[in-house]
Amino acid sequence: MDKQTKTTNTPPQHFKQNGLSKLLSLVLYLIPVIFFTVCYFLIITSGEDIYQGANTAPDIIGDAIDAYRYNSRLSDMYAWSVINFFDYRFSFGVDTVFRLADVIMATTIIYTMTYFSLGHRPRLNVPDASWFLFCFILIFATPHGRTLYAGFSSIHNYLIITLSTLIFLIPFIKLINDKNVLVSRHSNFATLILGFIFGFSSNITPIAFVISYLIIRGHLYWRHKLKPNSWEIMGLIGIAIGISLQYLFGSGINAYINSDYTTNFDYVSFSEIIQNPFNSFSRLATHAVRNFARVFVPLAGVLLLAAACITTLNKISGRKTHLFYLAKNRKNYLFIALFFIVIHLAIMSQINYPLRLALPAYAIGVTTSAIIVRSWLDQTNFKIQIAFTVVLTIFSLAILAARTAYAISYISKTAPIFEYIKTYSGNSLCVPIESVDSLTMPVIYLGQEPMLVDWAMPQVVYGKSITFCQ
Repeated sequence: MDKQTKTTNTPPQHFKQNGLSKLLSLVLYLIPVIFFTVCYFLIITSGEDIYQGANTAPDIIGDAIDAYRYNSRLSDMYAWSVINFFDYRFSFGVDTVFRLADVIMATTIIYTMTYFSLGHRPRLNVPDASWFLFCFILIFATPHGRTLYAGFSSIHNYLIITLSTLIFLIPFIKLINDKNVLVSRHSNFATLILGFIFGFSSNITPIAFVISYLIIRGHLYWRHKLKPNSWEIMGLIGIAIGISLQYLFGSGINAYINSDYTTNFDYVSFSEIIQNPFNSFSRLATHAVRNFARVFVPLAGVLLLAAACITTLNKISGRKTHLFYLAKNRKNYLFIALFFIVIHLAIMSQINYPLRLALPAYAIGVTTSAIIVRSWLDQTNFKIQIAFTVVLTIFSLAILAARTAYAISYISKTAPIFEYIKTYSGNSLCVPIESVDSLTMPVIYLGQEPMLVDWAMPQVVYGKSITFCQ
């Protein structure tokens, strides 16, 4: 490969680390942070949030126990325990702490995804900030982003699930990238705890990780006699404890199996597979095609668009684009990440899954897309890289502006409803269903879940029983 197309992990020399560059990179990093602040401070509690106890007397231990009995995972226990502290609309109070925590967790998710994409901690420079925006856009300019901003029940669950997944994977990513992983009693204990949190947070993702890990580690031992490190074993033990608390001592996925969930998402049980294999495998195949498409189509679309644009622009400037060039450790990461995603989606194909279940797998998929696009962009000239950053900035600002406009619109729409309920003299009343509808954007969404839902009626707001008017 010639010098002109050689991939590098260092920022181009044109990006001088002067004060203006650092200020610009800080502004780029702040766009997603402002987005999350808007999402979590301007949101109105949804009907599901109210059903779970928003603006009622806190009972942390009782709610955690109820959540464990219903759906035995840490993320639900957290969601049910903290929602009581949230007012229907933001006002300075205890919930400020939890809203700030949501902002920090969401920002950390994008930061960690950027770390996976770059192979090093994101720095205060324009190129790294650009990839921070890239990861942000690939989540929130797609239907997958809705999980993290539309309603607190989903937000609190999947912030915990996605963040615990990414944090637990950090030492494994270092191992893949041929970087030193500190090995000590403290690191072993830390991995045990992180493994436990990861294993206890989600019904599916830890199982997908264990299957993927055992297959890959087994292959490495068979081919190269490479034994796992002690901290890897401790991480697996932590996951096993977390999974046991869910499936052996808790309800596992019974809350879903014993509800309309199985009908709404076409659940194919193991007993059905045994009794009617032909029909069952036909449904499973249909699920798999749809489920894989919902993760891979957005990522493939971005890659095809990026490849077409970069190849064309390089051709105009007299450069060649090596679409399949990657450093060895980056190739290893891509293979392992894609293997994990395939396993994750495959074990979910007993249902036409709701999109939120795929968020951890999709987040890993975003990092693979970022690695590939970055390898192409490193082969371009400075002007193309600047244009890339400008495009990402415009897209990010557009997402922020749209989400802010929808949030303010919904606050304005629901303010008179809350005032009407609060001042109403009776104990029960009805409101028109259209009065709680939220404006949304096609496909991308960017709105929020309605403040009242029919399946939870009558809902209690300000101590009054609310139904929809017939």
